Amino acid sequence: MAFGSGCSPSVFQCAQDTQCGSTGFCEASGFCSFLDETCPSGRRYGTFAGGELGDSCVDLELDASSGEVEPTTTTIPDLESTGSSSSSSGDPTTTGIVPISEGSSSSSGSINESSTGLAESSSTGPPPIQRVDDGLVVFYRLDESEGVTVHDTAPHDPPIDLTLSGAGYEWVPDGLRFSGDDGTIAASTTSTTKLNNACADTNEITLESWVTTMSVGTPGPPRIVTYSEDSASRNFSLMVGSNVTGEQPPAFRGRLRTDLLFLNGTPSTVAELDTTAKDQLSHVVYMRDADGAERMFVDTTLEVETTRAGDFSVWDTTGVMRLALGNEFVHPRPLDGTLHLVAVYCRALALDEVQQNFDAGL
Repeated sequence: MAFGSGCSPSVFQCAQDTQCGSTGFCEASGFCSFLDETCPSGRRYGTFAGGELGDSCVDLELDASSGEVEPTTTTIPDLESTGSSSSSSGDPTTTGIVPISEGSSSSSGSINESSTGLAESSSTGPPPIQRVDDGLVVFYRLDESEGVTVHDTAPHDPPIDLTLSGAGYEWVPDGLRFSGDDGTIAASTTSTTKLNNACADTNEITLESWVTTMSVGTPGPPRIVTYSEDSASRNFSLMVGSNVTGEQPPAFRGRLRTDLLFLNGTPSTVAELDTTAKDQLSHVVYMRDADGAERMFVDTTLEVETTRAGDFSVWDTTGVMRLALGNEFVHPRPLDGTLHLVAVYCRALALDEVQQNFDAGL
């Protein structure tokens, strides 16, 4: 993974087609492209392509020629001389992505070469990195590119597909863009029983997303993914923004109901963000294990570790809770940003599995 500077969009580099989603291509330039009939080549670079290629049509002859287009790379800083890194530092050019190790933040240790995102030839590089499937109950790849249905492609049946409503969304080459419109949401219309049963069996959960937020300080906070009835009652949510009154710092926030005294899943587990972090691609993972240990990672950095007592026997499984992306039910909490991938596991991922999913890319 390589990052741009300032508030410009992040740069994502690939080594294999599988890192560009099920419909993407890893071009010779080291950047992802996607099908687009309006381009002469039939393919257009994604938003996060570097070298001023972002959103431009792929020139197959230029892309295949040696020396014409070179991927942009980021020099990983010497951690001993610069100090520990954090994904919320506000300066993405100095954020070193390092492997995580049990019991410590990933801001220390040696650099994992696979985490730097440096492009390699797909013909000579290592086998594609596969995402973790064990315990995966709901998975939205967000590569439909059109229509009003967001498909659940997890290996756990039956699928919980979502239906888009409202005018504030747009399919983009690498995900689903929400514009912050109060009336727009992608919501389930079928049973969520598989989610209730699977998580009740384990008393564990992991919420994962690749997300680009255009505004990190919006009150609410805006929803990335939520399993809820309204803004005051939920089984779980992963969110980004400030609190409802707007006085708290911008942050990724996780809520989880494990106690009947806190039907809204509070208190939130918080990984603070710098106010300059907007328009930046992030990989966020929130998890809670059966012993009550909670962790939140941003780009593989362990940002917060705490505990949450109770268990999932207090979840509302009567059918009033629905699954949704990009907003809340009844009282709007709209997201202004792009979702590239959302996954729900009914188990807490191991630390090396967080790294594996990060390395697998979008």
